Amino acid sequence: MLVVSAFDESLYAERALRAGAHGYINKRGLQDKILCLTRCERSSAANAT
Repeated sequence: MLVVSAFDESLYAERALRAGAHGYINKRGLQDKILCLTRCERSSAANAT
């Protein structure tokens, strides 16, 4: 699971990762970074099945 949030990473990323997220990105992140993380997450999910 990739968490995309409007909230500050320093406050919420650690919580999300501890809860099982594979990644956390702020909505203000660069489009390329979002695409890369999404592709990595899809690849990870495909390998898990």
